[in-house]
Amino acid sequence: CPPVPVQLWAPVGANPPVTYIRACLKAAALRYNVPSVILMAIAYQESGWRQFDASGNTVVGSNATSQDIGIMQINSWGRNDIDRLMTDIDYNIDTGAKMLDGKWKLTPGIGDRDRNVLENWYYAIWAYNGFSSTNNPNTLGGRHFQDGILALMARQVLGSEGGAQGRAGEGRQR
Repeated sequence: CPPVPVQLWAPVGANPPVTYIRACLKAAALRYNVPSVILMAIAYQESGWRQFDASGNTVVGSNATSQDIGIMQINSWGRNDIDRLMTDIDYNIDTGAKMLDGKWKLTPGIGDRDRNVLENWYYAIWAYNGFSSTNNPNTLGGRHFQDGILALMARQVLGSEGGAQGRAGEGRQR
């Protein structure tokens, strides 16, 4: 992925190799100073790291008022870049990283608000998926998106111990 998102992967309708997706997620995380491990976990939870389904159609989730588009499941409400979000995986990833950074800036701080401490991103991760009642940890039976992301990171990305802390934009263990 280049510093400025320009679609490098072709053809539309085919997912790039996982190595390309991983590199794009890491590059976008560095651009926006977000932990790559969090960005990777969000992309995996939202789409399984897929921009397109087996038929070559964009992965789209629907709700009553809008659609969630592509690898990062960017909500379509009020957007004028839907076509690009649907066809350009690099742009979709960059948009997701930019959104996560924006959520960090808008949500309450945790601890010393150090961007390098993964647990400090709890509210930003929650906000990425929406401050809905289903994500509220006080709601019994909710799906609690942010808890799922933290569990996914511990299980899949950081390993079964899950105790290591990632550094923002690097996704490596300290």
